[in-house]
Amino acid sequence: AEVLVKLIASYPIKEDYWKQLSGVFLEMKDDPESLAVLALAGRQGFLDTEREVTNLANVYLFLSIPFKAAEILQQGLEAGILPRNLETLEKLGTAWQLARANDAALATYTEAAPLAEDGRIWYRLGQIYVAEEDWVKAENALSSALEKGVNDKGETQLLIGVAAWNQGKTEQARRAFNAARGQPSTKAQAQAWLAHLAAEG
Repeated sequence: AEVLVKLIASYPIKEDYWKQLSGVFLEMKDDPESLAVLALAGRQGFLDTEREVTNLANVYLFLSIPFKAAEILQQGLEAGILPRNLETLEKLGTAWQLARANDAALATYTEAAPLAEDGRIWYRLGQIYVAEEDWVKAENALSSALEKGVNDKGETQLLIGVAAWNQGKTEQARRAFNAARGQPSTKAQAQAWLAHLAAEG
């Protein structure tokens, strides 16, 4: 690392030195230093491969700086360095979601969801729509998630029930809560909702 720092001081336009130094810091588990070097290399236009751009975004995500990760991924897509595939779009959507940039996350996930074999991205879309209180879109996205298959069926059914209840669809909400009650992770919440519906009449 010390040798590479000296080489960069003498030959700052030699992009290989920047990339090697970042790699050395990663090997040393010095993620902040690696990020600093990668970011400087990126600003100088030295990161021009899919792996390099993805590595920089991954380090930003690892250090809980999701907005910068999203910006790097977006720029990589626009420059044609990154492929517009499920892996890239899912990572970009995750970065936007973690950065609480919901509009950007929704747009990215909407593009990515049909590319996935399961319903995990539809589920994330549903989560954001619930947070935004867009109940119709939440119900549609979560229903698609359930149809394609998700790990946490109980949570998905529970959110479908919440979305249905907020639209005044009491019977549909009751069916969803009953389904969620059958899952250990959501049994208590579902029972609470069912009691609430019963109290409402």
